[in-house]
Amino acid sequence: MKLNPSKCTFGVRGGKFLGFMVSQRGIEANPEKIEAIIKMQPPSTAKEVQKLAGRMTALNRFISRSSDKGLPFFKVLKKVDGFSWTEQCQAAFEDLKKYLATPPLLTKSKPGETLFLYLAISEEAVSAVLVREEGPARKLRPYFQSHPVVVLTNHPLKKILADPNISGRMVKWSIELSEHGIEYQIRPAIRAQPLADFISELTKTEEPQKTEWWKIFVDGSSTSMGSGAGIIVETPQGDRLQYAIKFSFEASNNEAEYEALITGGKLALAAGEKYLKAHSDSQLVVNQIRGEYEAKESKMTKYLSSVQILMRRFDEFAIEQIPRSKNEEADQLARLASSLTPLKSQSITFLSQERSEVEGIKEEVLTGVASPSWKDELEAYLKTRTLPQDPKEARAIQVRASRFTLIGGELYKRGFSQPYLKCINQDKVEYVLREIHEGSCGNHSGGRALASKALRQGYFWPTMRKDAMDLVRKCKKCQEHANITHLPAAPLQPIQSPCPFDQWGMDIVGKLPRAPGQREYFIVAVDYFSKIILQSLKTKLEEAKGNWVEELLGVLWAYRTTSRRSTGESPFSLVYGTEAVVPVEIGEETLRVQQYEPTSNSSEKHADLDLIQELRNNANTRTTAYKAVMAKAYNSKVRRRGFQVGDLVLRRADAIKNLGKLDVKWERPYQVTEVIENATYKL
Repeated sequence: MKLNPSKCTFGVRGGKFLGFMVSQRGIEANPEKIEAIIKMQPPSTAKEVQKLAGRMTALNRFISRSSDKGLPFFKVLKKVDGFSWTEQCQAAFEDLKKYLATPPLLTKSKPGETLFLYLAISEEAVSAVLVREEGPARKLRPYFQSHPVVVLTNHPLKKILADPNISGRMVKWSIELSEHGIEYQIRPAIRAQPLADFISELTKTEEPQKTEWWKIFVDGSSTSMGSGAGIIVETPQGDRLQYAIKFSFEASNNEAEYEALITGGKLALAAGEKYLKAHSDSQLVVNQIRGEYEAKESKMTKYLSSVQILMRRFDEFAIEQIPRSKNEEADQLARLASSLTPLKSQSITFLSQERSEVEGIKEEVLTGVASPSWKDELEAYLKTRTLPQDPKEARAIQVRASRFTLIGGELYKRGFSQPYLKCINQDKVEYVLREIHEGSCGNHSGGRALASKALRQGYFWPTMRKDAMDLVRKCKKCQEHANITHLPAAPLQPIQSPCPFDQWGMDIVGKLPRAPGQREYFIVAVDYFSKIILQSLKTKLEEAKGNWVEELLGVLWAYRTTSRRSTGESPFSLVYGTEAVVPVEIGEETLRVQQYEPTSNSSEKHADLDLIQELRNNANTRTTAYKAVMAKAYNSKVRRRGFQVGDLVLRRADAIKNLGKLDVKWERPYQVTEVIENATYKL
């Protein structure tokens, strides 16, 4: 690379750079370009209008609402029926000259400082300005990359981008904007002159939204005939809903009051409301919730904790104690619900509640400190824009949050398989997985299939696959009916025999069909150069199973005269140094039968016996090579499974009994008491 000296300047405090005047004060527009517009005469042709539009484009960074200011010129260029310079165009031309007489000064940002992005929308254009604070003043800046950005606007952008029902294009913009760490705040008034021109004509007066509160009136009743609750729900539109709930469990008056309050709150949440005001005539319940009274009883503590958890799901929650005279309707509904035979009414909804809202909840869980959840940081950011102190962690939360949204106070993930996946805490993971895995609709599927099924059902948490794998590994039914692994658990250990008849293998074969002499078993003694003979015996007997004694010698003779793959020789030749004469050689004489000489046969047999060691050594070498190949093929399929003393294991159920189709394949947990060797254990 070579620099052009005529275009390079070093060690200067200011000058022209990329068409702008750069100095310590900031970035200014090129005076020559401004003067070209100020001295320009009103255009008389379309080409002169194009020249004016081009000069405006070169200065658009320094012109507030340049699209609006140049709109009359653009309309002239769009006309196809001839050139027409109107009064509106002339007025816009004069306004442009006045504006350029005092152009704004742009400034540069400092690393790490907060930038404020102001938005304004007109009928024809969208305008934006990026502001940095420098003491009491504010200055403009032409970019906002690599800085935390605060968008000051009166428009509900945060709510729109977080709305779960937004269109696909808005979802795309939501994800795109999440990369910049944008925070939305209500726009305050600013006195800076550069912003006055920007905001004055575009800011529209908006009436503040009135918070619409739902109201519930609750009361509980406990009599000798039973207990129940009455709830009246009033919507901001004036609608009234009446509920009478019959309890199938025993409850005191205060417990019934809490049950009514919890159920009423859940009804409001189900309707998507975030502002709730509850009314009750119970002094104890109201003051316990406000913190003025202490809940001493164990059950009251559980109810109080449940209400406090419910309150956090609302944006605003208030409870008020009212006189009994103002709560008569709810009281009548509660008495009606607690009676033995409630009356039927079209205006009252009768419900039955089988179990208490706090049944099965442990007190220490409610009163203790809640364990942190993976959802906490995401929910805090989506609700209140709260971020961790660490910039890297804060950035990661902002990027992740673009894939999540809040619906009814619950965190949901925008998914690919379906629009929204409900995010659940770790304490509910086991229930969800077990219900899917072994519930009424479960099929004890594998770990990957279980995780995929939970995803299809509409749930999400970060460790789905790992948790599903762990649960399947611990499932007793899955272990008892697991497929039997036929792969070896340890490498093959070949047994080498140094010479014939040095090592023997012995076994008892039977029970066989009864033969003459009441014979049902026979003992097999095999030199380690050979194999057992049971298969050959089966092929010889055919239907005459009881004649196995008569056929046994023939089978042995056939086996001894057959060459083995492992040695390359027959067992007979390894013992006597020569091949045996078989009956076929008598029926159809071979050369050695024809040339048989009784006088020389004895000396030749002695010579064969003297040379037999070489034959055996060669056979042993071939056997070693053959067993190495066999061990390599065997070991390639080994799936190591090791256990230690004290481990609990399952044993194959067919080890001691025949199994049916539906019987378990593995039985009982056994404890390993001794590790022998080669994947052999004593239980």
